[in-house]
Amino acid sequence: MCGCYIIPHISISLSKSSAPGTSALEQNALANLTAMFDNTDDYIYFKNRAHEFTGASQTLVNITHDAESWQDLIGKTDYEVFSAEYADIYYALEKKLFNQGMAMTRETQPVLDRNGKAGWVDNRKYAIYDKFGDVVGLFGVARDITEIKLTEAALRKSEERIRLAMIAAKQAWFDLEVATGEVEVSDEYSKMLGYSPEEFHSSLKEWQANLHPEDAAAVMAALQRCMQGNEPVSIEYRRKTKDGGWIWLFAVAKVIDWRVNHEPLRMIGIHMDISERKKLEEELRQKAYVDYLTEVNNRGHFMELAEKELARTLRYAKPLAIFMIDIDWFKRINDSHGHKLGDAVLKKMADTFRTTLREVDIIGRIGGEEFAVLLPETDIQEAVEAAERLRSAVAATEVPLKDGLPVKFTVSIGVASVVSIDDNMDVLLNRADEALYRAKESGRNQVCVAAH
Repeated sequence: MCGCYIIPHISISLSKSSAPGTSALEQNALANLTAMFDNTDDYIYFKNRAHEFTGASQTLVNITHDAESWQDLIGKTDYEVFSAEYADIYYALEKKLFNQGMAMTRETQPVLDRNGKAGWVDNRKYAIYDKFGDVVGLFGVARDITEIKLTEAALRKSEERIRLAMIAAKQAWFDLEVATGEVEVSDEYSKMLGYSPEEFHSSLKEWQANLHPEDAAAVMAALQRCMQGNEPVSIEYRRKTKDGGWIWLFAVAKVIDWRVNHEPLRMIGIHMDISERKKLEEELRQKAYVDYLTEVNNRGHFMELAEKELARTLRYAKPLAIFMIDIDWFKRINDSHGHKLGDAVLKKMADTFRTTLREVDIIGRIGGEEFAVLLPETDIQEAVEAAERLRSAVAATEVPLKDGLPVKFTVSIGVASVVSIDDNMDVLLNRADEALYRAKESGRNQVCVAAH
């Protein structure tokens, strides 16, 4: 529910043997936790309200100061196993989580091993509730994102090196006679665009006609700045190629000849194909904002978009609705057919969302099999109708099996809407989550509306 988990109020002690009186259900739960903790690459842990560890994966044990096994962490806080700098960060996040019950996310740069080697982790914390709805502790998982961060840093450094190399080597140069608009270019420039040097003829008019519509205004403004000043001007833009596609170019230009009245006569510059860098930037952007499996917005980006849409809604007094959606009996699907089939179900459901909902609706994967949808300019009646269409569309889908009948699945949906100018995203999510809980408690495969 909205990034939070309800579990039986039992002591989590990941021992290999079960205590006397432990039920079969509890034994199975502890066995599953033990297997997960023994095999995960992530840093997983449980804590109580006193910020003390009650369980941890071996991966987390390995990055602490002196613990050798998870038993060494039990009853200790971050201040006893990490540096005070990072313990302060974790304590502040956990205190906020215990007070508000909402999931917390923070990128930090802690020491990842006992040799002092630093790296980045994506640290997420989720509240654990008892059967009375009280927060009794938290569940945390941190993932090493050092490689992504290093890739981003390397990309920035590489870009600067490339730009300096272009200026020094003067690759793919052009030479513009301003008065006539005639342009002389190097063979490399022709080849970038898919032409042979013999067939390519350029002019200022031809160049302007082949600018990407979204970039044309900025490029022409840069051209004007260049013709009015004595310093080089650089810009990145898209230009049409011979086959009708688009290539990303980095350009640096400078006027080198002037009339007595400071009228530009001649401009020279260089171009470089940066399409691959732009592709890599887009891939990194996708990793930052899009859920890798379903290709919908991840939780962080969904919340960012939702906050902006809510602000617009309140500013212009427009209606706004939100869905919280959960796949019914998803664990049974994974247990019966394996996680590969479970992943296929998640992808299929995301595809159904995209084909059933409007383009303006904002879809996000909140966690696991739980999704959220924000519906701009939609009142509660319209939202309920949309939710019913979505529920029916999901129920009508199926995922084929190589051997056996196709797998069908359903969803439960909780619907809420903005009812006050004092509403915020936490309030809306909580209302929709409560409605989702009632939908599941009432038999699943149905839509429930939040009480206002």
